Amino acid sequence: MSPTIHELEMEVLSRSASDRARLLERLLESFEPDTGVQDAWIAEALRRESEVLSGDAALIPGAEAVAQIRARISSATGFTRLPTPNWVRRPSSTLSTRAATSP
Repeated sequence: MSPTIHELEMEVLSRSASDRARLLERLLESFEPDTGVQDAWIAEALRRESEVLSGDAALIPGAEAVAQIRARISSATGFTRLPTPNWVRRPSSTLSTRAATSP
């Protein structure tokens, strides 16, 4: 006879954190079709990390990246006034407080 959901839950919760994490990972993977997309993103992340570590690419703060993108859009389109996302203007202390209190 198969165990009930409640019995499975009790069994899983009695396991170590590493066992629960491994099971969680497997369960989440079961919801995603195996299309190779995750492998492609991992390869891309590793490629980008390698570029940064080798000095071929540099990391810049998000606000600076947004400013560069705005400048490119402005020069390409002539638009000089683009809306600024709230996260660019908000101080970092506000972001962490807001994230902690969000539902």
